[in-house]
Amino acid sequence: MGQRFGRVRSVRPHPEGVGAYGVAMPGRSHEDIMVRLRPWRLALAVLMRAVVAMVLAWRRRAGQRDDLRRLTDRQLDDIGLSRAEAEREAAKPFWRD
Repeated sequence: MGQRFGRVRSVRPHPEGVGAYGVAMPGRSHEDIMVRLRPWRLALAVLMRAVVAMVLAWRRRAGQRDDLRRLTDRQLDDIGLSRAEAEREAAKPFWRD
């Protein structure tokens, strides 16, 4: 077995078509890949997915608040909001619900 630090060990391909580090090979499903990831890599993958989802939600929320700010008084009346309510919502930071 190679040293833990210093030189790089060679990586042998997994016999079932998934690399030693969970790299997908053609014909393998997402579930096959996730099962073969080491526990800390699986946790990292879950964390990264959550971070991406959070950033996408923030961007969507910021865009919706910008759209709300641009509505006319008539459009706001159609959706049952006053100008003050719309401005209060639009002034919130993107990370706050």
